[in-house]
Amino acid sequence: MTPTKVKDLIPEVAKKLGIPEEHLAAMYSFYIKENKKILSNMEELHITLKGLGTMTIKGWEIKKEIERRNAKILNSFNEENIKELREEIVLYEKVLVKWEEQEQRKKLTGKKKQEFYKNKEKEANNESERKTTGSLE
Repeated sequence: MTPTKVKDLIPEVAKKLGIPEEHLAAMYSFYIKENKKILSNMEELHITLKGLGTMTIKGWEIKKEIERRNAKILNSFNEENIKELREEIVLYEKVLVKWEEQEQRKKLTGKKKQEFYKNKEKEANNESERKTTGSLE
């Protein structure tokens, strides 16, 4: 499958929708700009792009990136590079906190579900015991 180029796609879609190409180009450019901003600032852990899929930040990869940036800082002598690397580390650490909170919520939800089903099973067992004893008497 060969992807369609934007310069070919915009006129075709604008014609089908009946809107000027400039308006569609502006909407497309805004959409791409906003997605890039969200992705580069790592504001969200999961981003769904219609037709493309879901992009997810993986915590274990973030940990590796922080370690790589720290190693680069130790080997770098350029102050500008060190400053950029430290800013990236701060950004990664903020995202890592979000990811760890999400993982804790997942674990807690899993535990609650297990507890719910255990209680439900116990109630079913108790109810079936009551029915059997009542009918035998």
